[in-house]
Amino acid sequence: MKKKVLILIGDVANGHRSAANALTDSFEKLFPDEIEIETVDVFTVSRSTQPFYSADSTHLLITQNKSVEAFANFFFKFFNTSFGYDLFKWFASERLSKTIVSILEEEKPDVVISIHPIVSGALNEMKADGRFTKKSVTVITDLITLFRGWGDTSADLLFAPTTEAVNNLVNFGVDINKIKFPLFPINPRMKNYQSKDTVFSSLNLDLNKTTVLLTGGGFGIESLKKAIGNIEKKIENIQLILIAGKNINFKSYLEDKYKNHKGIRILGYVNNMQDFINASDVVIGKPGPATILEFELFNKKAILTKKIGEQEIGNIAYAKSNPNFRYIGEDWGMLEETLKELISEKVENTSRRSFDECDQITKEIFKLL
Repeated sequence: MKKKVLILIGDVANGHRSAANALTDSFEKLFPDEIEIETVDVFTVSRSTQPFYSADSTHLLITQNKSVEAFANFFFKFFNTSFGYDLFKWFASERLSKTIVSILEEEKPDVVISIHPIVSGALNEMKADGRFTKKSVTVITDLITLFRGWGDTSADLLFAPTTEAVNNLVNFGVDINKIKFPLFPINPRMKNYQSKDTVFSSLNLDLNKTTVLLTGGGFGIESLKKAIGNIEKKIENIQLILIAGKNINFKSYLEDKYKNHKGIRILGYVNNMQDFINASDVVIGKPGPATILEFELFNKKAILTKKIGEQEIGNIAYAKSNPNFRYIGEDWGMLEETLKELISEKVENTSRRSFDECDQITKEIFKLL
């Protein structure tokens, strides 16, 4: 009989969902006959989980409004203190525990994987009072700056992406012997990438020109327009690949504006980002943890833009320790100079990450079964 693995997430800004998808792909590849796997978004199963039910739309507002972002950052810092977190974990457990119990009763898992600090914190409280007795695992998706909820002292295993994250977990009271690191749920499909020649042939691009990839998911539309304009007009002998994401109207606008430009290719949502990262010389994107590690996997030069939320402060610190990375935040005036600087420099080999990190995680979890 197959063992049941249940992944619990709080689906905010797609990062936690992407990590769950990576784990699912790895389990299905490595243990197709031994494992049944299911992912459930705890936040949206029931409206009784408010305010977490609306967390995704709230996050979108944070990305668009500086006042809301400042407000959110204040509460992150307050609730991440010892006193503040005691209040928060009580509130979160009260709002989420009934929903989690109903999910557990329906799914009947053999092991539960949490990929969200608020979910992990709720599970920790539920184990303490006996409402949750299953084996559990926490997979951490923030590189350095951790919310205290990640520190689930009751979890059987925790996976941390950096030594700094491990130190934070230990400070939160987690037994270091339970922590496996440095491991991050990088989708194993990332290593199945097409060659640069193949990608350039499909896009009809010039192999002899410097290629810049802009991953548009982390930009505001006006910022992205400005970035493209600055690069296209002021830097010679380059070509651009722009991933516009799911914004169909913006993609159409760009296609119309640059329809006669031989050196710009506009793409919408793609599920083969690894092909375009591999084919590019310099990549530009927001400093999300998966984005940074994916750029690093391919040993690329990278320019990182505005962080979103207090938890991404550590991502910047991690990125700055890579000599191939530059951080400009919202200072778009630095883009041209920074890009010219990176283009002129040789790539240094960092080799800090591995394509099989997610497989290592799933193998360790399988041992619990």
